[in-house]
Amino acid sequence: MKVVKGILGVTLAVSVLAGCNTQGNVQGDGKTVIVSEDVVLESIISDAKVAVSQPEQITLKERITYGELLKIDNEKLYYTRENALFSTSINGANPTLIEHIAAKQLSRNGKKAISVENNSAYVVTLETGKKKKIAELDENHGDVSFADPEGDYLSYYEFTDSNLVLINTDTTEKTLYDFNQLFDSPRNFSFHSGTIHNQDVYLATHIQDKGTALYKLSADNQVEKVITLKNINDNIFDFEFIHDDLLVFNGVYDEEPGIFFYDLNKKAVTKVVSGGTSSEGTWIPSYSISPDGTKLLFNTILHKGDQFLDNVFIASIENNQLSKSIQIIQNAELPAVIKLLAHWNEDSSAFYIPRSDNSEIGYGDLKIDYISFYELDKIETE
Repeated sequence: MKVVKGILGVTLAVSVLAGCNTQGNVQGDGKTVIVSEDVVLESIISDAKVAVSQPEQITLKERITYGELLKIDNEKLYYTRENALFSTSINGANPTLIEHIAAKQLSRNGKKAISVENNSAYVVTLETGKKKKIAELDENHGDVSFADPEGDYLSYYEFTDSNLVLINTDTTEKTLYDFNQLFDSPRNFSFHSGTIHNQDVYLATHIQDKGTALYKLSADNQVEKVITLKNINDNIFDFEFIHDDLLVFNGVYDEEPGIFFYDLNKKAVTKVVSGGTSSEGTWIPSYSISPDGTKLLFNTILHKGDQFLDNVFIASIENNQLSKSIQIIQNAELPAVIKLLAHWNEDSSAFYIPRSDNSEIGYGDLKIDYISFYELDKIETE
């Protein structure tokens, strides 16, 4: 069974809606949704080629669990164990202590780590090992995470005052976004993790009786709708900018599940990977974007008998569309969706997928047996 995991208190794996309400409760209804074998998907999948090349399989000497693993980049592995942050070579040999810190997240570029200790948030710069206190946290707060790839900002939600808090990790300057003022004191709402792009904050928010929209927030508590979904039950689970004029999200748009591109200049939504619906529920594909925005990994989940099987594809992003789709994993039992599993080199030349031979243990405690290492220029098709 697949796993979902919150990042920043409200992030997606396949179809998680985790958020906040005015009673101060964290809502987290995470489930895996799948498609049966007899469901036909009309998408880029039908035209995909199949990779005939095999990735390099790297066996780990140091047994690390999925819950401990934070990041793989440039053949270096970062993990946390017993309130300490370590780095090691890709095979897990000769681990090096970076800092005595219970790191919960690394920035995408691998330069900074977040730790929350005794209701205080800290950021560690990995190159220097410098630990810096960023904020005192109210006891009633949401998850703390980075809001941008560089780790220049972190964010969290304050339930007591209904504020989204954004903090500059260099200056510790704090900006508050008052949800009651922004959204006219909504009776019940939920939201996914915000992200910063070009100094603006973007947030996918669901408001009861109004539905979901993607908003751009300004520091003077002004709000602008970027994407308005068509139906009350439509939703955005995860989103990110590919470049200034294009963003990607997965969820349900116009009652159709899938992965979608949104062209900010044309204000147009295009479905690029289809999901599906069966008696088991609605299936929504997961994705992972390369740091340079030129490649997209996505996985589909197939229900075959009593098995839940994964198929993973890589595709190119060209002219604001997907093309050249290649299937790299076929009918495998992966412990989580590709959003959680994939780790990219920062130069986008390669990616890593940690694998396990055991599917019976919960995701966090499951030990990684080996890492599949894919170099883009070595993926070959017939």
